[in-house]
Amino acid sequence: MLYSEQIAGESFCPISCNTPLFTFEILNEIRPGGDNILFSECIFNADKNKGSLNINNSNNIIFKKCTFFSGLEKCVEMSRARDILFNECIFNLNGNRQISINCASNSIKFFGCNFLHTGKSGEQAMILGPWVEEDKVWRPPVSRILFERCSFAEGLLPYLAVRSIKPNVEGKSVSNFIVDLVWYLARKILRKKPEVDYNIYEHEYL
Repeated sequence: MLYSEQIAGESFCPISCNTPLFTFEILNEIRPGGDNILFSECIFNADKNKGSLNINNSNNIIFKKCTFFSGLEKCVEMSRARDILFNECIFNLNGNRQISINCASNSIKFFGCNFLHTGKSGEQAMILGPWVEEDKVWRPPVSRILFERCSFAEGLLPYLAVRSIKPNVEGKSVSNFIVDLVWYLARKILRKKPEVDYNIYEHEYL
């Protein structure tokens, strides 16, 4: 396979600033089919940053044998992302739902990945379909999240699906109908209060 861009063996480290950010962000990288970016054997550190990787409105990205670390809030976030492959990557998670896939992201595949965990038993590696700022009216579901030959640390569950089409491995799911109904009613009630910020929907964990 040919790649339009290749980044190999790089270590991405946090930059000190007052507001915690993601160590590495891929934003608005829309590419035609077959035009891929490859990250090979890279390390994405987070330390005191918000997280190590953020992918927003981008597609056709491959991470091969890369290592990701959780930050203050999460490890990896993907919004409106599609055709993303994590191949034999390692995710070092330090808490609950450290990988967030949201806002109609689709065709995200984890192949041969290892999910390590230093949090509490019973926590989930990722959350699929949480409320984000882009989802003010309609909740487009997350879909085609695929796991193949992946391993999860003992006591770590794969995911909580809040608004998504069920992935190909077993996890915990909340009915889409129930989620939509609860937040439809919440918006109707809270919208009457002008001081309410829509950010309150950012974390929709039921």
